[in-house]
Amino acid sequence: MRQVYPDYRIALAKLRRGKRSAVKEWLADAQSDIVKWNGASPETRTKGLRAAAMVVLGEGDIETAERLLDEADAFAYPPDRVARAFLIRLRDDGRKALTYLTSPENRRERELVGALLIEEGEAQEALDVLAPLTGDDASSEVLRLRAVATLLSGGKRVEALNLVGSATAKEPDSAMALFARGVVRMACALVDGASPQFGGVPNPIGRSLVVATPDARNLLLQAADDFTRLHETVEGDFKRDVEVWRLAALLLNDDTRDRGRQYGRSLFARTDLEPVAVAWGLLHGLPLKHGKIKKGFADAIGNGKGTPSHVVVLAMMAAGRASPAKGVAQIDKLAAFFPEASTFFDAWRQQFGASLGDAASRPYCSEFMASVLWSLASFLRRLAWVFPQERLQTLCLRWTRGQFCIAPGSCSVLRHSSWAVSFWPRISARWAMHLRPSYWWRSASLFRC
Repeated sequence: MRQVYPDYRIALAKLRRGKRSAVKEWLADAQSDIVKWNGASPETRTKGLRAAAMVVLGEGDIETAERLLDEADAFAYPPDRVARAFLIRLRDDGRKALTYLTSPENRRERELVGALLIEEGEAQEALDVLAPLTGDDASSEVLRLRAVATLLSGGKRVEALNLVGSATAKEPDSAMALFARGVVRMACALVDGASPQFGGVPNPIGRSLVVATPDARNLLLQAADDFTRLHETVEGDFKRDVEVWRLAALLLNDDTRDRGRQYGRSLFARTDLEPVAVAWGLLHGLPLKHGKIKKGFADAIGNGKGTPSHVVVLAMMAAGRASPAKGVAQIDKLAAFFPEASTFFDAWRQQFGASLGDAASRPYCSEFMASVLWSLASFLRRLAWVFPQERLQTLCLRWTRGQFCIAPGSCSVLRHSSWAVSFWPRISARWAMHLRPSYWWRSASLFRC
């Protein structure tokens, strides 16, 4: 009889490299042979069930995740509260998960508390929680989170680079460590005052936010290489996100802009386009088949496969450089498909100049039309005056079934938005468009089972 445990270790190793399907396939195979499954140790069955629970939880399947966790708990008492805290985070919100994890009892619980604090915009508090983890307890995850929190709290960029470098050195096969290194390198290539982006997909920004030095261009080149390497091992939504990050790193670098245009063409040749990738293409003047994209996005929305991000990008394409009213009309036409995203759409209507009775509203044409195409960086800066962070964060945290649609977050003159797994000034409330569950905050359990 083939043993279960070696197969589980192989599946877990693949999970840490970003292949989430490996654990699900292992569990299905192991449970298909009742003799083999019953012959596995309770420890192996417990670990496998918990790993599978975290994978399906990351996909937004709360019911299945809870069932798997209950099965795992029947075999052995859980070693920590991390899995249940993730369940609370997805079902309720991060604050309730933090309340559940009051007084963290071990390293993994501290890792998750630190990640949740970062998401809540409390980077310094996250550093304080992670500070006691030294020596062997300073895991790759701890180092990665410290790097992110260091940048968000205004710490030295060289320190963040050193921390994320140590994270990848400690766990070279970790998808999350490699992802963080690429993101931190990109962040450190931006001008002072530009907040770093982390997680899901990056907000489109212009090259004017990149430091005009060879060192900055080298950091962008290294980041693109990190994303290229990561793309070889990850799968699913994560793979699509990595493609947008690689496109961004290439387009922001004057030395690799031609490579970015070529890579963009390969992404835009697909039928299932990522809305944020299209937004990057629009901002940086890449050749796009507007008719094909509009039809594809409209069909996706009509077939129930679209997101509010598809609506917003269609609105931007309709508005072009001089017709903001067409952008508003496009949102009005399609908003009924996503009634839960009404606040998100109202925010974009404000930016296109629709009057919503807010004195802080600025019309789309005032600055939006003045740039080549449009600059989402200033676009997001203006939006911060219209919608308080609290409202944006509430929208971000209440999205459904593993899909986050995030309205632009608050930014200063050179501060764009951040992540849901994204980190700008206040991570969870800032990605420009379409966000999936945060890879950074949940990775402690997703890739470290």
